Amino acid sequence: MGKTRLAFELAEAVLKKQPGWLAGQVQTMSELKAIPLGEKGTLLIIDYPEQHTEAIKDFCESLKRMAEPKNLKLRILLLARRENANTVADALITRRDKPMQLSALAPEDSQGWHIFEAAWQKIRSLKEMPTNVLPLDQASFEQWQKSDKLHLRPLFIIAFALHLSECPSDIRLQGPAIIRELVNRERQRLKIEIDKLNKNRTEMGEKPLQFEALQLLFALAGIVGQLNKNAIAALQAVNCDDIQIPSPRELDKTSLWRAGGIPALQPDLLAAQLLNDELNNEFISPGPWLLTCLIFSGDRQKIAESLSQLGRLRFDHNILFASNREESEKRESEKSSC
Repeated sequence: MGKTRLAFELAEAVLKKQPGWLAGQVQTMSELKAIPLGEKGTLLIIDYPEQHTEAIKDFCESLKRMAEPKNLKLRILLLARRENANTVADALITRRDKPMQLSALAPEDSQGWHIFEAAWQKIRSLKEMPTNVLPLDQASFEQWQKSDKLHLRPLFIIAFALHLSECPSDIRLQGPAIIRELVNRERQRLKIEIDKLNKNRTEMGEKPLQFEALQLLFALAGIVGQLNKNAIAALQAVNCDDIQIPSPRELDKTSLWRAGGIPALQPDLLAAQLLNDELNNEFISPGPWLLTCLIFSGDRQKIAESLSQLGRLRFDHNILFASNREESEKRESEKSSC
């Protein structure tokens, strides 16, 4: 579970337990100029506030100029990833709570096992699979958790449970390989779907869809949140790397197309891995695809947000996995010296 997911669960709890309250986040920072208010209060969640300092400050300044409604509360939750995000919090109105740091679990914390158990039960029940037999016991889980510092992160614990729900015997999977395995599973699922779809298209005399094109689109969606019809049309005109981008009408027949576009793979760490794979693909010239995707993602504000998201995905992937590589190299070095 990451910061965003935890905040959304808080919003759901507020809506259920606090009648008269509204809770949620704006889709884009350009919508921050006006927000709906609940009868009794509003919880506004702002993700990555350090990327939108000026927009948040302008919003707070406009609130200061408004007459304060009686018996109406506004709470703003900032989900920051950087320590210098305090400059954003300084702009808030009347009260500022101390920041709460969400760190990895402590090595001796048994909460990791409880997270794994709950995730296993939930995932297996959703898949209508037996939930009564766990793939490993608590002692084995704790041994797995100690094998890599990434395993102290709830997101990796849940990802491990998700992987074991399909491959119960693969209890040795560790670190970044868990994320790569989940991304590969998404890729394989899409490949199977497209192969079946292309078989029908061939029988009907239609040109088959190019899997490489769909994979590229899925990766690019992680930057803009959703690739809409305008972005797809622009990408069709790139004519690069022998990749033939399908039309929205053709995409509508695939599971990628939802509510008028291709949404990003979730959570962000999976989107980061998928995008990293595509950008490092030797058969892809990333420049034209990235530039076209960004330019046609929307207005200036949306383009700025997409650039910020691109930077975050690359930053998160490089920092998280680079630190893991350094730790692995250190362990190997210590083994060699013994």
